[in-house]
Amino acid sequence: MFNLNAKSIALVAVLSAIGASLRYFTAIPLIPGFVELTPSFIIPILAGTWMGMRGGISVGFLVGLSGAFRGGEFPLIPLLGNVMLGIGPGLVRDVAVHEGLDLNKLNLKFALAYMFASAIIGGFAPTFMVSLMFMPLSYAAYIAIPDAFSAFIAAIVAVMLLKCMYKCVKTYLVLEKSF
Repeated sequence: MFNLNAKSIALVAVLSAIGASLRYFTAIPLIPGFVELTPSFIIPILAGTWMGMRGGISVGFLVGLSGAFRGGEFPLIPLLGNVMLGIGPGLVRDVAVHEGLDLNKLNLKFALAYMFASAIIGGFAPTFMVSLMFMPLSYAAYIAIPDAFSAFIAAIVAVMLLKCMYKCVKTYLVLEKSF
């Protein structure tokens, strides 16, 4: 659970700064003209998996705010999209904590839940909802599909980073106990 203490505020600040700076890099095209990996997608997903919905919303809002100020697209899409990118995996984490599941074991079930929550809640839904204000249902769905793919791929990268971080922390804790 996201507790309001100095560590969590510092983590939100650091992740938000990293995410805001990544917003200014060019996206990596995976399928040119259709799907691109935006490095800043990864940061709200990581925040949601580490700190739950509250942390994901906080980091997503600050990263999205930088995207809205940057321009290049309708400002509501990056703002709402990054908040929703933090909500998706944060919801999975909060439900897992509520059910008493062990989050230190990042198994395939958790990984898939994080990935699909990020793709549907964080990728597809925000673009679809904002696009519905301006175009018919079928066009809005067509426009939202690339964001869902991009969020899914960013979630794969985030899960791999999370797995690496778990291993690094375990190694650090083992080394710390040996001294």
